Amino acid sequence: MTEYRVTPAGEALALHTGLDDLAKQVKAADELPTAIAAALRPTTNPRYEYDYESDESIDVLRDDIVAAQKYLIDDRQKSMFEKALTVDPTKHNWCYEGETTKTNVLFEGYSLIRHAPATAEDQLVVSGLAGLGLKTMKHATPLLDETRYAEFGFRSYTETCAFIGAYVVGECTDASENTAPHFDVSDEYVGRSIYASATYHGDLAFYEKTVPLKNIVSPLGTKVEYCPTATTLVSAYHSLEPAAAAGLITAEATTNGKTAAQQLVTEFTDILAQKIDKNGQIPHTTGNFGDYGGTGRSDEVRYALSGLDYLVSERTNKNIANGVGETVLDSLVAPWLDARFQIVTTRSGVTLQNVDGNTEEVTSAITIARDQYPAMFQALLEQCIDGLGRTSPYQMAELLTRSRKLLDY
Repeated sequence: MTEYRVTPAGEALALHTGLDDLAKQVKAADELPTAIAAALRPTTNPRYEYDYESDESIDVLRDDIVAAQKYLIDDRQKSMFEKALTVDPTKHNWCYEGETTKTNVLFEGYSLIRHAPATAEDQLVVSGLAGLGLKTMKHATPLLDETRYAEFGFRSYTETCAFIGAYVVGECTDASENTAPHFDVSDEYVGRSIYASATYHGDLAFYEKTVPLKNIVSPLGTKVEYCPTATTLVSAYHSLEPAAAAGLITAEATTNGKTAAQQLVTEFTDILAQKIDKNGQIPHTTGNFGDYGGTGRSDEVRYALSGLDYLVSERTNKNIANGVGETVLDSLVAPWLDARFQIVTTRSGVTLQNVDGNTEEVTSAITIARDQYPAMFQALLEQCIDGLGRTSPYQMAELLTRSRKLLDY
C-alpha cells in the first residue's frame, strides 16, 4: 500500500478548492472509481479490495487510458503520460531538492536527494488516471474542470488529475499505525514522524515515516506537490519498552556522564507524573495478551537495567569518557530469525536498529537525537497506557525508580 501525502502548499490548495470534501465523499462511497480502487488494492480495508488482474478490470482501466488521451495537450504531455504508465520501482525514484554543504559539487546550494523508490501505484496516480476517474464528480471541485488547470498552477489537466488522485488516494488510505503514539521531528524540507507502536501480538515496534515538504521531483522528473511516504520499521521482536527506555538513560550516562543521566531520569519522571491521577494511579488500558504486565514484573525491569547497572559498577567517575559508538542494548530476541534489536550511541543521540545475526549488516535504522529522548519516552509510556503492547505503565514507573537508585552512587 502506497500512502500518498501532499505538501503544505498542496494541502492549502485542497482546502481552497473543496478537494478535501470530495475526498471525504469518495471515502464514504459504496463503490470506488476503478483506478482509485486499484491504487488502494493492497490495503487492510475489505471495502477497498479489488481484483487488479481480472480481465474486466483491465478493460475498464483501458477505457480510462483512452479517455485520458484527449487531455494530452502536446507531445511532451503524451510522452509523460506513457512514461507514467510504465513507472518501474527498480529504475525510478521520488526525490526532492534540499540544501547541501558539499564543496565538491559544480553548483553549491541545492542537491537532488533520493526519497524513495517508485511504486506500482504510481502508474495509476502519477499518470492522472486515478484523478480522472473522479471526473463525474466535477461539481465538487473546480480542479476537475479541464479548462481551469492553469488557474491553479498546473501545466496540464492530466497533471491536475495526478494531484487530485494522490490527495484522494492518500485520504482513503487505511494507515492504522498512524494512530500510535508518536512525535514529530520535521525540518524545513522533510516531515518526519516516529511512532512507538506494537505488532498484533504485542511486540514493541518503531516506525519512522518521512515525506518531503517541498521541492518534490516525481519519477517523471517533474515538480509536484505530492509524494508517497517512506516508512522504516525497526522491530524489537519482544515487549522491550522498559529496555528501550533504559537504553536512552544508559546512552546518556555513557556519552555525557552521571549528572546528565540523572537529569534525564528527572525529565522522564516529570512526564510520568502528568499521567498519574489524584488517587496515585495511572489510568490505562490493559493489553489483550495473556502475559500482559509480565509474570515477574520486577525481574523484567531489572533485566532492562542490566546495562546501566554494569556501567555504573565499572565507571564511578562523574564524567564518563566519550562513549560514542557503544551498543547500550543488544537483544538477540528472535534467534529463529537471526535478527537483533540494538540501541547504539552516536555523537548526537542514539540509533535504533535491526541487525542481521549472520552478516552483522544493519537492515533498518531510526536515529533519535538527544533532545528527542523525552518525546521518545513519552511515546513509549503512552504506548503502554494505550495497551498496544504487553508492558504495563507501572513497569515503566518501576524502571525510573530503579534508575534513580542505580545512579545515586
